[in-house]
Amino acid sequence: MYKNRLQEFTSRSGNGFPVYQTINEGLQHIPKFRSTVRVAGIDYTSKSTFSQKKAAEQDVARLALEAILEKTREEGPSLVNEDCTSYEPSTSLHFSSLNQVLMQKKPWICVKIHRCC
Repeated sequence: MYKNRLQEFTSRSGNGFPVYQTINEGLQHIPKFRSTVRVAGIDYTSKSTFSQKKAAEQDVARLALEAILEKTREEGPSLVNEDCTSYEPSTSLHFSSLNQVLMQKKPWICVKIHRCC
């Protein structure tokens, strides 16, 4: 799920495909997989280990997506733009979750992040 979304997100933003490296830090019969993914020259590494390689890669993809979204939100308008005033009202979208942002099929995404509590 997250691997597909990361691939779609990076592809749409022109950053190519993510590259995964997964290593077993445990024993052969009791594996502990940890994954790293490289996106646009930046490595993201999962803090947790998993008994299955697939779970480790999904976790690091989720981590990378969250980090990319946060970084983009902080650094300004490249793919994610919080200042929706420059877009037509029909294209200004409001999202409450990362999943809603990632499911969009637009070349740019206008985001209004609402924090609670």
